[in-house]
Amino acid sequence: MRLHQKLLIHTLLGYFLLSLILYGFLFLFIKNYFEKSLIFRSQIEAKAIFSSLYQGMLKGFTREELDNFLRIFQTDKLKVTLEKPSEVKEIPLYKEYIITKKGDTLYIKYNITATKMCLNCHRGISEGDLFGVLVLENSLKEDLKEIHQTLLLFLLFFSLFPLLGVYFIGKLQGKKFVKPIEELKERIRRSSKFDELIENEDLLTSSKTGIYEFDGLLEITDDFLRKVKELAIDRELFKFELSLLEKFIITSEFIRDWKYYVNNLLIEVNKIVEIVSIFALFYVEEDLFDTEIFWLKNPTRSFKEDMEGMIRKIFLEKFKINNFNFIHNVVLADESYSEEAFKNFYLKTKSLILESPKIGGIVGIGLSHEKLTSTQEIAIETVLISLLNVIGSIRAINKYTKELEFYATRDPLTHLYNQRTFWELLEYEVERAKRYNYKFALLIVDLDNFKLINDTYGHSFGDEFLREFAKFLEEIKRKGDILARYGGDEFTLILPLCDLTQGVSVAERIKENLSNFKIEAPDGKPVFLTTSIGIAIFPDHGETSKDLFTLADTLMYKAKKEGKNKIVYPTAEEILSYQKEITDTILLVKEAVENKRILPYFQPIYDLKTGELFGCEVLMRIEIEDEVIPAQRFIGIAESMGFIMEMDFINMEKALSLAKETNYQGYFFFNLSPKVLIVPEFLKKIKELVKNYSFPSEKIIFELTERETVKNLTLLEKFIRNLQDYGFKFCIDDFGAGFSSFQYIKHFIIDFVKIEGDFVIGLSREALVDLAIIESIVTLCKGLNIKVIAEYVESEELASKLRDFGVEFGQGFHLGKPSPQLPLTSFKSSS
Repeated sequence: MRLHQKLLIHTLLGYFLLSLILYGFLFLFIKNYFEKSLIFRSQIEAKAIFSSLYQGMLKGFTREELDNFLRIFQTDKLKVTLEKPSEVKEIPLYKEYIITKKGDTLYIKYNITATKMCLNCHRGISEGDLFGVLVLENSLKEDLKEIHQTLLLFLLFFSLFPLLGVYFIGKLQGKKFVKPIEELKERIRRSSKFDELIENEDLLTSSKTGIYEFDGLLEITDDFLRKVKELAIDRELFKFELSLLEKFIITSEFIRDWKYYVNNLLIEVNKIVEIVSIFALFYVEEDLFDTEIFWLKNPTRSFKEDMEGMIRKIFLEKFKINNFNFIHNVVLADESYSEEAFKNFYLKTKSLILESPKIGGIVGIGLSHEKLTSTQEIAIETVLISLLNVIGSIRAINKYTKELEFYATRDPLTHLYNQRTFWELLEYEVERAKRYNYKFALLIVDLDNFKLINDTYGHSFGDEFLREFAKFLEEIKRKGDILARYGGDEFTLILPLCDLTQGVSVAERIKENLSNFKIEAPDGKPVFLTTSIGIAIFPDHGETSKDLFTLADTLMYKAKKEGKNKIVYPTAEEILSYQKEITDTILLVKEAVENKRILPYFQPIYDLKTGELFGCEVLMRIEIEDEVIPAQRFIGIAESMGFIMEMDFINMEKALSLAKETNYQGYFFFNLSPKVLIVPEFLKKIKELVKNYSFPSEKIIFELTERETVKNLTLLEKFIRNLQDYGFKFCIDDFGAGFSSFQYIKHFIIDFVKIEGDFVIGLSREALVDLAIIESIVTLCKGLNIKVIAEYVESEELASKLRDFGVEFGQGFHLGKPSPQLPLTSFKSSS
């Protein structure tokens, strides 16, 4: 209900109550007056009747004649009776008459006493004796009712005029209050929008109303809104700073599209202070990056040149560098600045110089304001600091990620495709061959007696030999063939559109040309080797990439057993033998699942600085008849059969059960295929396990492996976020060895990465490429706040080097071998 309506209602209620009281008194007064008039009239009538009756008695009326005489006066309102002395109950003799009133009936009783004249006719009485009582009963009901109605109508009629007057006066007074209240309400409503409060000064002042109390309230409101405006400005600045922090979280997406974020930043900052441009110029190590200049609108040509000159001068003074390439970016390409906009132009800058890593740079903001408010100064300072930190980090990360991106697919020693990429390309070739119905060959080439070269001449010469052998294979293969280093001295070759005859021909060419391949050793002697080659054809010898590789690998080892320097391809008997081996493995997996013969093995992970136990990687084994079977023998078959999730659950349950029994306090790292994670019941099951064994979800880390890939990363992202909401953490296994690693780190919030083991092994040989890759991975992870774990830590020397690189945790045979028992000691005490 509105104020003016309440005022009007209260005024009318007040008038009504006052009128009710006044009219009540008036009504009682008038009623009393009319009642007295009626009584007076009744007295006159009674006296007249009495006089008439007295005259009749003087004339000698008998009793009967008197009664008949009295009936003449009887009416609906008046009843006249004559009571004998014997019928009279009480009546004061000293009064001539008495008047009483019961309800709406008036009773008048006259005493009739004997006079001298009465003694003439009546004997036995004396003068003054009570002769009788004349009783008149006069009903006033109808008269009073009529008086009431008349009086009520009269009062109602005459009360309408003051009532209307009160209504209009109340309405006018209400409007007098309503207008300033509505204005105040509108001011407060507009002030609730902080942007409008900041921009409109008129919201801070109000007009006077002439009402003392209300004007006092408005003054307090004005003062309050001025203080709110100050808070609003601070709040907007705080929001702006928060938005900067949110937008400038360094992710792979941000690193890729950082220019887009700076463009948006330029628009956002202009809401607080007018900024013409932003520029950034950085160098990392020996690389000088392009100078990026961001304009809100198109600048004039002359001012572009002036801006470049100003930046060149600043950078030359600070860093003594004068080799620049300027790139101009315009946010609002359809708008242009006039010459007037640069009349008061000046730059505010911040610089950064770091020795390790060697990074230097300047960021700046171009302004056209002569004077900035304190709020604007703070905003500019915030932007400069944010840009300096973020763009500097991006430039450093860019340098290292270029190397990481290359070595994500390439072997660091030979620059051939690495093992992970080989599997992706082999899977792709299988799918393509199925689609277009053609054959292809897979060759596995392994150098014979390569260990002898390492033992004789050292790892450096061994690495040189492998590099030259890789070049040799590159020259031998056809243009469309896919060559990869699988690991160590083992290489793979995928030959598209190739049958067994053609595959054997390529293998023979490798064998023949290798007889002429020699490298001079450090002692000056020529060194040459032979190879053992296994060949498998798709789809003749296998319909999946794993089957094809397993068969070719088995045949390569068969060639070694038969004397080396041989080419072996499958016979019918060998294919049957291989199929029997697969069948045996299938039965092994089925029995392990049915009888829960899955056994968890724990390999410890230690803090490389303190030597304290951090956690364990939980590995899977199958125990059959006292034989412990490693995962590589059954994991591929288990995945193809669809048993892997059930096996993972059994393994996890046994690990958590043992942790509860031994009061284990460390972390658990579980290897899981991404495809397991997206199964709907996975989250429900893992939550049940954690609850049943009272193990904190925050101490369970799922390692994302590339045993299988998931094409729908959006679906995988949803399930990973659900798990993270429940407290679980994630680690990327074999980081840097494939594209998927970078896809995971781009799309998901990752807590740990495990460096690909080949890079760690290369570190022990002082391989420069491996050193650079590990340094790049550590730098990238520090920028993204990800912890780093090194696998294959096989010596104290290697652990020390990893500590120096900033790697936090280590895992390997030097630190602890996989065991069915949980490790409960630190590395220091165990070593």
